[in-house]
Amino acid sequence: MQDNDQILHLSAYIHKNPIAIKEWRGKLDQYPWSSLTDYVHENRWGDLLQPAIVLDQFKGVKDYKSFIKENVAKEFLDGTQLVGGVE
Repeated sequence: MQDNDQILHLSAYIHKNPIAIKEWRGKLDQYPWSSLTDYVHENRWGDLLQPAIVLDQFKGVKDYKSFIKENVAKEFLDGTQLVGGVE
């Protein structure tokens, strides 16, 4: 990582991984095998996961969810994007 923008983009990219699974589109924050659940709901991992490193850069969880939804991570080369995300 070279700067903070890369950290935020990587976070969005990773948290959008389940978007490729049709059943989870539109409810990424509920996907049980993603740390996004721990970022926006309850941290199941305690000190092992430190979501504050990312979340403290936003006004709140709602802003982070909006950032994930609007981030260009997972866009195709033609500019289209998989449908779904965080509600």
